[in-house]
Amino acid sequence: MHIGVITGEYPPMPGGVGAYTACLVGEWAAAGHRVSILARPAAQDAREGVVMHNVAPGWGLPALALIRHWAQQQQLDVVNLQYQTAIYDMSGWMHFTPRVSPVPVVTTFHDLLVPYLFPKAGRLREWIVHTLARASAVAVTTNEGDYARLASLPQRRLIPIGSNIAVTPLSDDQRAALRASVAAPDELLLLHFGFLYPNRGVEDVFHALHALRQAGERARLVMVGGRAGGPTDAAYVAHLDALSAALGLHDCITWTGYADDAQVSAWLQTADWVVLPFRDGASYRRGSLIAAIAHGCAILTTQPAAPMAGLVDGQHLLCVPPADAASIAAALLRVGRDEALRARLRQHARAARGLFEWPRIAQQFLDVFAEVSGA
Repeated sequence: MHIGVITGEYPPMPGGVGAYTACLVGEWAAAGHRVSILARPAAQDAREGVVMHNVAPGWGLPALALIRHWAQQQQLDVVNLQYQTAIYDMSGWMHFTPRVSPVPVVTTFHDLLVPYLFPKAGRLREWIVHTLARASAVAVTTNEGDYARLASLPQRRLIPIGSNIAVTPLSDDQRAALRASVAAPDELLLLHFGFLYPNRGVEDVFHALHALRQAGERARLVMVGGRAGGPTDAAYVAHLDALSAALGLHDCITWTGYADDAQVSAWLQTADWVVLPFRDGASYRRGSLIAAIAHGCAILTTQPAAPMAGLVDGQHLLCVPPADAASIAAALLRVGRDEALRARLRQHARAARGLFEWPRIAQQFLDVFAEVSGA
């Protein structure tokens, strides 16, 4: 099968959609399928079986003619549009991709957030997203919430994302040395991982850490990842720095800076708790949550807005109300040092990671592609 992929974000550009797409492309190519990628000039991929067409200067009206010509020239069987409004510069034109493509388009909706379009676009913004979903041969969602929002579409599918961070084996000695580099033996080691933006609840983590220390709990926090890139802006980083200083946390927060996959994997295997208090609730579309599950972490997160099939609060992870730093602190004071509970959570998280393995996810897409293309 010859699979075409359209993406506004692809390595080495930072971002979860690009990393997700690269993982899928690798699986399809390894299975013997040809993959052609239409992307921005900065995108690169030298793997066998993958042809990079990094010729898209932008995603306005001319992109539609480019997409049609590219699909015809490459003689594709199917096109997979990796959709997230922000990675296409908020362009409305990309929503008409299925209308111009000479082959079926399977659209992967990483979210259903609406584009800007123009001032006072109003309901047109939501209409144009649903127009893309209706025109697609299949609309793939990555989480239960978005799947429910497309309930009127018979051609919808739910395929979760996988972990963009592969598990790098870590010995007990390596783990102990990494832990000792930031925390004393009697300190509770907390970890937050991912891009920095308000919806991730980083402020709630800071306030919870402050509350723990006020209650006499010795705890430290490691912030894994860069302080710039993706959706992060300098003003928000400055806001977090000011909050940390105001709460007196400067001596108990370690910022790792940019960390490669092996370093992220090591930190995930070292922390006592991975704390991910998303303010809109935990979701399958959160790559950092999936990475923590794949690494068998003890996870404290927020109650999901929609059920996450296969994950149970109290069994695979612990959930607290969103935007509630007091609940995070109370949970960690209650169970933070419960070694037996952490061991159970880790065991069940490891057991659940099969849901998010890339070969399984890639095959689910291949089944959809075969269904719509007849290839």
